[in-house]
Amino acid sequence: MAADAKRIMETPLAKLALGIVQTCVAGLLISICTGIYNKLDGILTSINTINKDIALIQSDLRQQSSATSTLRFDVDALKKTTYQLEIRVEQMEREQGGSRGRKEG
Repeated sequence: MAADAKRIMETPLAKLALGIVQTCVAGLLISICTGIYNKLDGILTSINTINKDIALIQSDLRQQSSATSTLRFDVDALKKTTYQLEIRVEQMEREQGGSRGRKEG
């Protein structure tokens, strides 16, 4: 039986068929590998896009933090100014109240 199979495989028609099968299998493997490569390339492109987006978000966050820090400083300065104005208003009210009391008395 093995001898019969060997003899059949040595015929030109069998060699041609085997060559065609090998070519088809090679083409199929190339096609599969190309598909996998394209999928991986798409994934890599997506990852690169995500990395760029993350870098932009980080940049925006740094700018936002800087702006927030500036706003906090400004708010603190306004609080201080408001406090000083309140003290001045109280002093003026005391002076006016004291001068009224002297005029009336």
